[in-house]
Amino acid sequence: FLVNKVFNKTDIPLYIAGNNPSHELIQNISQHTHIKLINNLKTTEIDELIKNAHINILPTFQETGIKLKLLNALFKGRFCLVNLPMVKNTGLEKFCVVRQSGEELYLEVKKLMSIDFNSKEIKLREELLKGEFSNDFNGKKLIEMIHGS
Repeated sequence: FLVNKVFNKTDIPLYIAGNNPSHELIQNISQHTHIKLINNLKTTEIDELIKNAHINILPTFQETGIKLKLLNALFKGRFCLVNLPMVKNTGLEKFCVVRQSGEELYLEVKKLMSIDFNSKEIKLREELLKGEFSNDFNGKKLIEMIHGS
């Protein structure tokens, strides 16, 4: 989707990271010099990519609740550009830029590449880190559950 609908009209570098890419994805990427596939990475290498990316683009086509890769990108990265199924009913919408179509994602990539991840965005992330998605918050909930039963 990202190769054919978002990054096919631009030369902005795109790094696709994951494990066991499909033959179709490898074939599509081979037609673009600005798109690079990085596969079978260690967790530390993925974390480094997330941290260094100006935009982490995370579309999904299944509404299956909170995705760990989204939380990881929010905690460690900068801009998170997602589609609606990625954040629907999660409470994470305000921490992400949500766009739906390939064209909307493409236009948003162009826009985000020209702006800095600023103090307003950092304050939002701090809110996330201290809120219901933080390890401290959830650790306390688990302790309460254990002692309450």
